[in-house]
Amino acid sequence: MKVPSTTVGVSILAAAFAVGSAAVVQSAHAALIHNWDFASGSLTDTGTMASSTTNAVLYNGATITAGSGATLPTPAAASDNKSAAFVSLGSYVLPASGSVTIETYVDHFGPGIGYFTPVYSFNNDLKTGPGGQTSSNGTYWPSGSTSGQYLQFAASQPARTVGTGDVVGAGSSIGFATAGTASEQQSYSSSPVYLDQPGKYFIDAVLNSSTDSSGNVTRTLTYYLNGVAQTPVTLAAGQSLSNFTDLNSVLGISAFGGDPNYAGTSYSFFRIYNTALSASQVAADYAAVTPEPASIGLMAVGAVGLLVLSRRRVRN
Repeated sequence: MKVPSTTVGVSILAAAFAVGSAAVVQSAHAALIHNWDFASGSLTDTGTMASSTTNAVLYNGATITAGSGATLPTPAAASDNKSAAFVSLGSYVLPASGSVTIETYVDHFGPGIGYFTPVYSFNNDLKTGPGGQTSSNGTYWPSGSTSGQYLQFAASQPARTVGTGDVVGAGSSIGFATAGTASEQQSYSSSPVYLDQPGKYFIDAVLNSSTDSSGNVTRTLTYYLNGVAQTPVTLAAGQSLSNFTDLNSVLGISAFGGDPNYAGTSYSFFRIYNTALSASQVAADYAAVTPEPASIGLMAVGAVGLLVLSRRRVRN
C-alpha cells in the first residue's frame, strides 16, 4: 500500500528532530560484550557475553522509563544506606584479563552532590550490607571494605594525593586499585569538571594493555569526557584486570560506604567492550548520540522542504 505523501513528509520531519533527542544509537563495535540499553526501557543485557545473571536490577526507588533510561531519584543518600538508589549489573562482567572499555551516557538533572559521588563502581566488597541483606542477583551492598580492589568512576573529587603517591587534579576521575598493588591510580579530568553538576555527560574509561615485540607489557588508563581524552595514567605492573575481582558491578553507589549516591541522574546506556577503543572510535560513539546542532538544523530544514513539496503534490 502506498503511503500518502503528506505522511512521508511528517515522518521525515519527526525523524529529523528525533535524531537530536539523544536517543540511543547502538554501538557497531564487535567487541561489545555487555550492553544495557536503558533508554529503550529495558534492563536486559544484549551484549555478546550476556546471561540471565547480567540483566540489570533496580534497587531502592531506582526506575526505568523508555526515552529517559535508568533513573536514580533525589535526594542523595550514603552508599551504605538502605535508601540509596542504585542499579546492579551482576558479578564478573569485566574481562578477566587484557583490555577493557567502559562507556556510558548520563544526564545529571539533580543539584550538586559533593566529592566522591560515584557514577559507577566495580569492586570486590565481600561483606553484606546494613542489616545483613544481600541483593537478589548475588551482588552485595557496599560496606566500605574492598580489600583494596575497585575500578570506580567519581563524578567529583578534590585535588589530592592517592595511594601510589600520584598527585591528581580536581574534577572527575576513574580510579583503579587491584590486588597487585592495593593502591589507587587515576586518570582524571584535565581541568576541574565536576559531573555532579547538572548536565549530560558521555563518559569512556579505556584500559589499554599492549605488548611490544620483546614481550614487555604496558597498561594505560584513559578517561574520555564527551569524546575528548583527559589526563591519562600509565599503570604500575600489578595494576591489571588479571589481578582484579569485580564481584559487584553497580551504577550510582560507591565501594566506600560513606560516599553519596549519584542521585538525580538518568543512565541512557551502559556498555562494556573487551578491547580498548581508539580515540577515533570513542569520538564516533559520542557523535552518534550527540549530532552537531547545525546538522540537526539542516535535517529539519530539509524535512520541512519535503513536507511542503508533498503538500503541493497533494494540491495538484
